[in-house]
Amino acid sequence: MKRKVFAVIGILALTCMAEQLLWFDGNVTWTTSTGGRVSCITADATHGAFANVANLVSPTDFANTGKAYMKVKCLSKPTNFRMGIQTCNWVGCETCSWFDHLVFTKAGDVAYQEQSPMKDWWNKCAHDWSTGANDSWWLLIDPSVNKWIDIGGGSWCMGGSAAQHLPVTVHLWMILTTAGAQITLPSSWEGPCPPGWPCASVTAQLPENKVAGPANALVIRQLRGDLAQINAKETGTLKIMTLNGTPVYNSQVKQGCNTISTRDWGQGMLVAAFNGPNGTAIARILVF
Repeated sequence: MKRKVFAVIGILALTCMAEQLLWFDGNVTWTTSTGGRVSCITADATHGAFANVANLVSPTDFANTGKAYMKVKCLSKPTNFRMGIQTCNWVGCETCSWFDHLVFTKAGDVAYQEQSPMKDWWNKCAHDWSTGANDSWWLLIDPSVNKWIDIGGGSWCMGGSAAQHLPVTVHLWMILTTAGAQITLPSSWEGPCPPGWPCASVTAQLPENKVAGPANALVIRQLRGDLAQINAKETGTLKIMTLNGTPVYNSQVKQGCNTISTRDWGQGMLVAAFNGPNGTAIARILVF
């Protein structure tokens, strides 16, 4: 059973070192004029959602250790021809995302793809993501032959027959994460978290203990299944017990992010006590 964890009181929230970047959130339209590729920078002037980060490796390494999570929702298209979408970058060395699951046939279709780290995308040679993503494009693909849906005459284009399948408008989301990061879905997101994606849910906070003196705080965030993420301000001992004092969890947690099992927590009101070098923080949490 999926549980959510809430704190009755909370005054301090901490964040984990893992991060995410909403790389794109906006509409993209391909026409006979644009051809089969549209620049990520100019794709959606209304939303202006392209995060044109100068360096995807430093200070935060999104390219080598994390993943890219993509979603497409088809808004309009004239035929039921099956199409796929990928993003490509031509700075220094061509590299493109995978699109085997990011496909659709008609308006209203929604598709998702959990991508490998960007360093493992298809490429002609090792791509230098420290150059950012200035030359990034959204490509509209015929997945049966891996060609652009473009009326152009290049060998990579469908040719004149593409005109009947255009224009096509979709909404695209792309979230980049570092290793171990949870995903916080943007406000524009429609529908639930896709199965298997590490989406964040409700956050619970243990507050500062006014009696103990210095602040000792942590965050408990429910993950998928019987797991919770603990983010502690300092290394200490976390003890969770029922209201009558029966312990359900008692172990040391390190400073920063920890993942623990909630299998034995049960449901109802519990007491969480975190004892660190500077004192103890106590709060009641509700598990259901």
